[in-house]
Amino acid sequence: MAFWVVLVPLPIAFIRPIRGGACLWLLLFGWATVFARLASDVIAIISKGSTSIGRGVGVGATTGAIVGATASRARGAAIGAAIGAAIGVSAAKLPPRKFRAFAMALLVFGVAIITQWENQRLGRIPGIFERGQITLHAIESFRSLDIHPLSGSNILLKSTFPFKNGWTPLFIASLVWNDHSLRIYVDGKNEVSPQQLANMNYVVSFTESGARILRSPESPHP
Repeated sequence: MAFWVVLVPLPIAFIRPIRGGACLWLLLFGWATVFARLASDVIAIISKGSTSIGRGVGVGATTGAIVGATASRARGAAIGAAIGAAIGVSAAKLPPRKFRAFAMALLVFGVAIITQWENQRLGRIPGIFERGQITLHAIESFRSLDIHPLSGSNILLKSTFPFKNGWTPLFIASLVWNDHSLRIYVDGKNEVSPQQLANMNYVVSFTESGARILRSPESPHP
């Protein structure tokens, strides 16, 4: 996974011009795997090496530090310390298999609590729902056109939806049509020459009030 984190960004660097923050999820997969393996190894060490409650608490604090490191606030560090203490104490009382299951569940629960608090503090959840509603409305408007472009068509999308990502119209069109032979351009994002514009088979405009076809092979001059 360390090689994953280093090598994955290399091809991403050449994804132009639609490279964006969503590509970072590929790197997050590597870091999440590293974190999970580290937590699993630490729990196994505690399970095998703790012979007393005092020693278990000391080693358990190391595991708690893993959780505390995921938070930027003192509250997260406090939760990490509490989880470490609970893991250390349980290491001396539970059989190894039950202890490993309990410790991993406790870590997952702690990370979930910290993540939820951070999302609330930063106001991420309302923003995600708001953007989701806008995108859903745009998808439904696009589907209402009920058009099926011919393979290999040139298509220009004009959108006034308040998307956070200006390439969202391209993603929606690709999702709805699911035809890799289509050449789709986004007005304001792609550089379209006058000749290319004249050769467009379809020009589609979709706004918050609805979507409409400005040009198609059936009606080239609206």
